[in-house]
Amino acid sequence: TTTSFTLSLELSAVCADCDEDGLPDAWETANSLDPNDDGSTDINNGANGDPDADGMNNATEHLLGLNPQLADAHLFPRLMAILNADQSLTLDFASLGDRRYRLWWSDDLSVWKRLGADIVTLDEAPNPHRQVDDASQAPITEDRRFYRLEILLP
Repeated sequence: TTTSFTLSLELSAVCADCDEDGLPDAWETANSLDPNDDGSTDINNGANGDPDADGMNNATEHLLGLNPQLADAHLFPRLMAILNADQSLTLDFASLGDRRYRLWWSDDLSVWKRLGADIVTLDEAPNPHRQVDDASQAPITEDRRFYRLEILLP
């Protein structure tokens, strides 16, 4: 007796950034960019491209959750300082999911210090008013204080 069988195997690979330009393929497709062009064929498809000519490249637009096909630089994230009744400050900013936010403060713009721990928003919905209290200086004793918001991918 002879036994025979046939085995069929199909392999497929899925990559999140097939052209390795630092932009997720799903984001490129959703924003009418070519996920298979890292900018070497058409500069506007790569991370350094700026198809809407608003002065922000695609990598920055992705990080900030903006549309690379729409001149929307005016939607750049804003950090707002709210003075509380006890003279402490609350910082307010919009946040997106799957980002890391880092707050910094300085009294002189030359030496920057971290304000609290990183805020990581993995799998979170966008939040138009994320608030962080600056408990390091309550009440505020300096004439002025500067803040910086750093946005990173996790």
